[in-house]
Amino acid sequence: MSTVSSDRALRGRMAPGDARSSRVHETGRVCEETDCATVLSIYNATGWCWQHEQPHTYVLQAPRQRRKDARDPSSDPTRSGLAGERWTS
Repeated sequence: MSTVSSDRALRGRMAPGDARSSRVHETGRVCEETDCATVLSIYNATGWCWQHEQPHTYVLQAPRQRRKDARDPSSDPTRSGLAGERWTS
């Protein structure tokens, strides 16, 4: 069993961009595969569970940074405010 020290905390920032809510589907749906009784999540847009869904490609939708911005630590919101940390390239 692991324990976490009380002096440690996880901190982060929300990703910038649209804060719209997730699409939801009706509750109580069951996998369409014959003899599968898996109840699907309301967030699962397909009719199949993870075991029976056909493989497909995933497209990462993230904003791209210009190469200059990617090397500049001051443009990275996750690195701002980190005292004493040195940026090396």
